[in-house]
Amino acid sequence: DFGISYVGPLILDLGKGILWNCVDKGIINKRKLSNFLKGYFFHRILTKTERDNLKKSILFGIYASIYVDLFHIPFGRAPEKYCLFMVRKWLPLAKWIKNSFKPDKL
Repeated sequence: DFGISYVGPLILDLGKGILWNCVDKGIINKRKLSNFLKGYFFHRILTKTERDNLKKSILFGIYASIYVDLFHIPFGRAPEKYCLFMVRKWLPLAKWIKNSFKPDKL
């Protein structure tokens, strides 16, 4: 899905990938995250800096998705209903990540 990929640090793609593939019921599913990272680590191990910024990369994915979708509403390129759904879905997840997610335990 090239809509969730970025030019830049690979950690941004990883954050978005985790966001879209490892969330269940408003939190990050540890089993899905573990499997996702095993597949990723098979090809490439994260640097210490990337590990230190994993949480920030997932939060970036949330806020970037919301921003881009909301930006497109006035131009008719994104339906308002979908964008508001994303706000309701991702903002509680962002709060959970800030308060509870411990990537250093991976």
